[in-house]
Amino acid sequence: MKVSQYTIKPDTNRINPSIKINLKLEYTNRGKEIVPIYYEGHLLSEDEKMLGETHFNFVDPKKIELMAKDPNKPDNVNLEHEIIGSFDLTELSINHLQQLRQSNVRNDVVMKLILTVRYLERHVVLSSIEIEKTGDTENLIYNYTNKEYHTSMTNLWILSGDGGRRILNVISETLQYDLIISSSDWVHEFTEIMRIGKFIIFEIPMITNIEYSGNDELKGSLNAVNNLKIFIQKGEWRQVMKESRESFEILRNEKIIEKYFNSTHSKEAINEFSKTMNALFQYTSKFIHPLNRSGEVKDEETPHREDAYFVYLTTVGAFNSLTSKLKRIQ
Repeated sequence: MKVSQYTIKPDTNRINPSIKINLKLEYTNRGKEIVPIYYEGHLLSEDEKMLGETHFNFVDPKKIELMAKDPNKPDNVNLEHEIIGSFDLTELSINHLQQLRQSNVRNDVVMKLILTVRYLERHVVLSSIEIEKTGDTENLIYNYTNKEYHTSMTNLWILSGDGGRRILNVISETLQYDLIISSSDWVHEFTEIMRIGKFIIFEIPMITNIEYSGNDELKGSLNAVNNLKIFIQKGEWRQVMKESRESFEILRNEKIIEKYFNSTHSKEAINEFSKTMNALFQYTSKFIHPLNRSGEVKDEETPHREDAYFVYLTTVGAFNSLTSKLKRIQ
């Protein structure tokens, strides 16, 4: 048995934040008809922490028949059906998924589904019989020919064990699958239902290839900007503050900024931009240096996630503005 397709959506019909998983399963009878009767799922995070558990139900519940083996029918039959289940997630589970997502290169949510399946396996054979008249008597005759057999009398179906006394087996099988919610789906479809909040998504183009001839001062700054995303993904907030300072060192230098902004900005605008970048340079220093400007030991400033994101987005946005103007000049 295998999962051939799955979909993951937020379950909007439940009070608690929930994830609804729909699975399409494929399996082959392999000569012994099987009927799934029970599905239990355990949802794990990427680092295999338990997020929730549930029972799956058939999407299209209908009568499922367990048929005796007919010697005149093919043994291998490919079958499929769909099941669905919802996992209630606690606040701690959601926060854990969010933390792991920050470490994912694509910011996707990666989970594991452990699916336990129980099904009945048939060991019953349909014995083909016929009625043969001998004079005034009628005898039941077992017929082993390959012709298709359909009895016309309801009490002439004779079943027997397939080579033994066993009639049914109850079999348990455990399957494991990786499930992925893309970053865009998580932000657009899940975050509000998961009570994380609403997000505004926007794109800032990153320029990774710059002609450094005459622009050597940008090389180290660009490397620092690219490193910021790595520290964001690792959750190293203090390192984000430290690494951003190399970029602010360039961005606050009015002479350097004037070189790129001169054709599009006034002297006053360039001065205000430089002052803003200098203020951010001083701001990030509060999380790095143990002494204040008077040389006295100060209370340690602890950067948090929101502080690191503020610095990261500001740095990337400012550097994108600068490199975009450089590209236009080139």
